[in-house]
Amino acid sequence: MSRLIKNELIKIFKKKSIYITLLIVLSFIILTNCIYKFFYHSGSYDEYSDNYIEYAKEEIKKLDPNKPSDTKMYIDIKSTLDMYELAQKYEANSWQRSLLSVQLAKFINEKNTYLYGENKEPQKVKEMEQTITEILGKLEEGDWKYFANKDLEQAKTELASLEEQKTKTRR
Repeated sequence: MSRLIKNELIKIFKKKSIYITLLIVLSFIILTNCIYKFFYHSGSYDEYSDNYIEYAKEEIKKLDPNKPSDTKMYIDIKSTLDMYELAQKYEANSWQRSLLSVQLAKFINEKNTYLYGENKEPQKVKEMEQTITEILGKLEEGDWKYFANKDLEQAKTELASLEEQKTKTRR
């Protein structure tokens, strides 16, 4: 049986087509990796391209925030433009810029929802602006420990919640 398998493997590897196929597959793998590295600049990219920002500015001019059919689109585009303006303050690969989308996007979207949405709530807008100002202040100070501690507290809270759920399911 082993001689039969050995003979079949010899037949397969005597053919030149198997080597050509392996060479093509290997070159394809290397080429795709090079292309990804070239286009994505080692994994980092700017989420706000100039073309998209120009498009967003043109679109927001066409939309009316008081018109119910345009409200949702207006809020989304306005939030994107606000995030872009804030992102321009920091270098492309800085930790502050990477934290912007994680920490501020939710608050900016909520602020714009309360400001332009169907249920306008000025008190909530002030609360969101205060939160945004606090986060921007910490970013300006370069206080990365604040964000690390905030993430740690959130993880601890989530862990405690999961532990509580685990004990409830065992009963």
